[in-house]
Amino acid sequence: MAALAHALAQHGDPNDIEPLLHAMAQAQSPLARQQIALSIARLLGRYDSLYTLLTADEPRRDRLIEKALALRLREKPELSDALRAYAYGDYGSALQILRATLPNHPRLKTLEHAPDCLESWLLAVSVI
Repeated sequence: MAALAHALAQHGDPNDIEPLLHAMAQAQSPLARQQIALSIARLLGRYDSLYTLLTADEPRRDRLIEKALALRLREKPELSDALRAYAYGDYGSALQILRATLPNHPRLKTLEHAPDCLESWLLAVSVI
């Protein structure tokens, strides 16, 4: 599955994002989900951002996420609820709040059907 995701990402067609999200939802292994998420990030031009989040230790990752959302938090304080949900491991709620708060964000819209998992949350943060 991850090898297919990598191949699709190399092809470079954004139409492949939806099937990759479906594959990510089916993946049982966190490593497979990470590889698929990285493939999606490559298609969205955000590979480096996601890779940094995935490879950071937890305290550094938390700081990177706060930094990524800092400017938007000033405009949309409700994003603090997304950060709180993330901190409690409720990735589905974190994603839902992020999507509801930024409904017109073009790259975030492409992740509308992302599964409720850490990898999806990090992918969403990386595209903002």
